Amino acid sequence: MSTYERLKDLHRKMFVRGQETAAKEVAAVEFAEQQGHAKVVLEAAAETITRANELAAENPQLRQLALDVEQAVREGAAEAITGGRQRAAGREEAPEASPFSDSSASSTRGSLKSPARKALPKNSEPPKKRGPGRPRKES
Repeated sequence: MSTYERLKDLHRKMFVRGQETAAKEVAAVEFAEQQGHAKVVLEAAAETITRANELAAENPQLRQLALDVEQAVREGAAEAITGGRQRAAGREEAPEASPFSDSSASSTRGSLKSPARKALPKNSEPPKKRGPGRPRKES
């Protein structure tokens, strides 16, 4: 193995190690953000459920409404918390591209298509005559 090949191999290994380290740092920051978000959601949900129960205690006719509110808040909080985790997991499953691949495709997606052009509606009225005033500048 020549010196060039050894250096090339070392460069690949160091690049991969750097990418893994950066990915771990980003994951740690995202996890901390998700935990903060979850805390805010849970606090808001707890406050909402507490207030609904207080209203139901004051007025027995509102008990069913309080139960419905409590159920909706629980479901919404659970979706808000687990939805963030599922989106993060979806990003982790994305395919990775190697900058060292020997054959690189120019594009894996189809080219962007331009939207169909629409014709402007034809105006059947003749242009109105302008009133007195300064005439327009013509280019």
